[in-house]
Amino acid sequence: MIRQLNIENYALIESLDATWCAGMTAITGETGSGKSIVLGALGLALGNRAETQHVRAGANKCIVEVEFDHVGPQAMQWLLQRDFDVPPSEAETIRVRREVFPNGRSRAFIQDSPAKVADLAHLGSLLVDLHGQDETRALLDREVRLTLLDERGDLQSLRSQYQDLFSQWKSTLAALSEAQKKKNAPQADVAYLRFQIQELDGLKLDQLNEAFYRYDVPEPRGSWPDKVKEVMTDEQA
Repeated sequence: MIRQLNIENYALIESLDATWCAGMTAITGETGSGKSIVLGALGLALGNRAETQHVRAGANKCIVEVEFDHVGPQAMQWLLQRDFDVPPSEAETIRVRREVFPNGRSRAFIQDSPAKVADLAHLGSLLVDLHGQDETRALLDREVRLTLLDERGDLQSLRSQYQDLFSQWKSTLAALSEAQKKKNAPQADVAYLRFQIQELDGLKLDQLNEAFYRYDVPEPRGSWPDKVKEVMTDEQA
């Protein structure tokens, strides 16, 4: 769940620090009171596209930082696979931060380490499900549905074993394919050499050589072109 949200110089917000407690939290207010701005800032911290208008007028940069706790095993595994700092337990906090500059450039951080915006968006999809009326975006994702089923059936360990075995099978299959290519390579070379021999046999070079030997009489250098022409004429006849 979201534990804390800090916003600096985002749109009309100069500074906002919000802390959530366990249970349900509702943010209410009339139209134009800024509810959507807060959600926009949260979306920016979760990997949404950064734009120049996100930076408050006159500010050097916009900063949005969010802390989460009780994030679940999937997010913890994601951090571990990508070498980010992993909290000792799921109850500990995970921190993400986004900085946007007036020229539209932005920087992303996960656990205070530089990160790609794509990584921030991926982690954000594991931490928060942003949706509006009649929207269930996360449930449209096949991976999310499979994860929910595995968690419900307590099958995470079995799924992990299956993924490891599948990866080993793919590697073995690739190695077998490479070995078959190497095995077939000599046969291909033999076939090519046989083709070349057939082509050379078709030229009848032995007969041409014998014809040259029949005329192997020392003569002035200038007569050799005529002799070659005569030999070639006899062979064609």
